[in-house]
Amino acid sequence: FKNAAAVIFVIDLTDEESYKGIREWMNTLHDNTKENTIKILLANKCDLKEERKITEDQLKELGAECTLGYIEVSAKTGENVDFSFMKVVEAIKKNCFDKQNQTQVRNLFLNQPDTFKLRPDPDDTSAPVSRSCEC
Repeated sequence: FKNAAAVIFVIDLTDEESYKGIREWMNTLHDNTKENTIKILLANKCDLKEERKITEDQLKELGAECTLGYIEVSAKTGENVDFSFMKVVEAIKKNCFDKQNQTQVRNLFLNQPDTFKLRPDPDDTSAPVSRSCEC
């Protein structure tokens, strides 16, 4: 993950062990990623309020300590899932523009540096059907 544009951590809000491992991962990433790599924590299972073991205060504390944004999500209900990935894409796009690396931006966003889509519109026949990875 040395050249990763973004790293997404996922923890289970009903399992304290998943929360405890984040600091160790952050240390590993600090040593192996670029300074501007986007790092975000998705706190999953926010729909299971009765079973929750990790508090919002704990998430805020971790975020402040590790300079890590977090979003509470539910894979089961879909709550904040699309939103969180849109935020990651926006952050990556912003990083690309800040570096003024227009070639990279064009490659990431299908030659549309001012707009982007997560999913192609099925009615849009001009959208490419598939793209190969340029890694």
